[in-house]
This record gives sequence, structure tokens and C-alpha cells, in this order.
Amino acid sequence: VTMEAMASGLPVAAVDASGTRDAVSPECSVLTECDEEALAAGMRQMLDRCGDEQVRQAARTRAKEFDVLVQGKAMVEVYQ
Repeated sequence: VTMEAMASGLPVAAVDASGTRDAVSPECSVLTECDEEALAAGMRQMLDRCGDEQVRQAARTRAKEFDVLVQGKAMVEVYQ
């Protein structure tokens, strides 16, 4: 869901976990502790930034880095 939201240009609030930590960036997201109050605060922070076009563009740009074709090419390069 994180990548889908970012690809749609939405900032993301997410719990700090291994895969999510690697996917998001501070320009368009916030990572929180695994705590409902912390996540709620992160969500409020991101809701305040939803209208910022720079944040929306940063989210779309970050999501493109995880496109299946981009990731596939990177994997091929590792094994060559």
C-alpha cells in the first residue's frame, strides 16, 4: 500500500519496519514507532502536507524508483 499511495502522489505515514524503511524518504513520508499515538501523529503530519505539490511530486518520484522494470534492471546488473 505504501508504494501505491506514493505512486498516486500521496505522502505516507508508516511504522518503521524493514521494508518500509527502505521504501520511503523524508521528502514525502514519515516513519513512526509501532505505537498508535505515534502513527496518529505521523498521519496528522502527512495530512498537513498533502496539498504541497513538491511533496506529492517527491512521492511519485520515489515510487518510480521501485517500479518493477527499474528493479529488474538493477537486479540484472548485480548478477552480471
